[in-house]
Amino acid sequence: MRPIILPLLAFVIAGAAPPPDADRAGWIADFETAKNAITRTSPNLEWQAARGLDLAAIEARARRRLADATTPGEAKDAFQRFLRPFADGHMELVSVPALPGPTGPVSTAPPDCASLGIEDHPDRDAVATRLPGYRALSPAGASVPAGMIAVGAHRVGILRIALFAPSLAHCRAALARNPLPTDCDEHCRDAASARIDDVFLAEVVGRLRALKMARVSALVVDLADNGGGNDTAIAIARMLGGANIPSPPLALARTPATARALAGQIADLDRNAIGRTDKDRVANYRALLVTALAQARRPCDLSPLWQSRTVACTNLVGHFYAGGLDAFDLSAADRARSWATLVSATANYHVSPARWPGPLLLLVNGNSASATELLVAMLQDANRATVIGTSTFGAGCGFTRPPAPVALPRLGVALTIPDCARFRRDGTNEIDGIKPDIAIPFREFDTPRQQTQRLMDALSLAVKRATRSRPGITPSSA
Repeated sequence: MRPIILPLLAFVIAGAAPPPDADRAGWIADFETAKNAITRTSPNLEWQAARGLDLAAIEARARRRLADATTPGEAKDAFQRFLRPFADGHMELVSVPALPGPTGPVSTAPPDCASLGIEDHPDRDAVATRLPGYRALSPAGASVPAGMIAVGAHRVGILRIALFAPSLAHCRAALARNPLPTDCDEHCRDAASARIDDVFLAEVVGRLRALKMARVSALVVDLADNGGGNDTAIAIARMLGGANIPSPPLALARTPATARALAGQIADLDRNAIGRTDKDRVANYRALLVTALAQARRPCDLSPLWQSRTVACTNLVGHFYAGGLDAFDLSAADRARSWATLVSATANYHVSPARWPGPLLLLVNGNSASATELLVAMLQDANRATVIGTSTFGAGCGFTRPPAPVALPRLGVALTIPDCARFRRDGTNEIDGIKPDIAIPFREFDTPRQQTQRLMDALSLAVKRATRSRPGITPSSA
């Protein structure tokens, strides 16, 4: 074999031409596009530098890998390895949508669940519902299962939420009550989505009611592998913690798209604030938007961060809150105003938040992300829940508007970049993830049996601590 290997080695050392499918110049051009987009539009780049991420070294490694790449697959791998240290679950490479084909006959059917983007996501990752002795309190196949187990002398409730979004069953139930017209416009679709969310929230309310009737001593909410969802997480946080639980501060990325959105929101608010009473009510909200719009229109150059230098500005604008312009739900009177949904996402919902009075435990793991982190942060920062499990993913805030991926044409993919950042009570960015109050040593390759055993081992301590700090419902033997 030696006579064959040596000539091949000499061929490589001599710098042979790359294979015909290598497009290093194009891949580098895509990299420049991606890096520039992150610099201009990422809401988290400053936090990455503040937490000690060596941006200069990450960029240098990416350029070396792209220079050595010989296939599109190797180039994509270089991009993935460039993005990985940012640990930003909403900044990722996505497939470029296929170009629309020839148009067929225009459909005259009204919108259905599929056209509203609602589909089922089978839940294969629940942990707490597999605990020994689990007794279901919900029908088989329920979208939101609930039950209870015995932990020592305590009867402990289990609520499983696999995703903060309605299921196909919720959608079908809502559309059966309120069928959509054929000419359903954007406003009509938004209203339909809110009604469907209400059906989902009503199921959660029903489960909490059943758990209270069962007189459980504490409640475990299983959020393992819950990758997020929508603003129903805020409503459910207040069902679990009470109406006085604030939503966390949120800031937007300083981009032209943000400026356009803010200007549009101001115009919508002005159109809907009819009469002196309404104008007085929305004056502070409008002032927040006007200030943020002025900030969004001022440039900010974050490129020095890639050379480990400081910057004199911030790419974040506004002082908002998750779910809108107020840290709390609107009053009942204001929820009826025409401008309510312009300042509060939870104004879309019609479910009372005060539902669970007792001790509360939130089970999370490394795949609990996004809207799940929003709910957990709200309840942990308010000292309303004990968080158990492992540190969460750290996706943080994602998108306040539909994402506009940045095209990387030579690679045939696109890059999504979030448009907002959420912050904890101590000022940290949610992309740092949420640490549990009681750690459970889950491992990536644990079997279901190992997961339930580790959880069961931890529950005795967790329930004892939770019931001591917040007695709530009187403990009862199982």
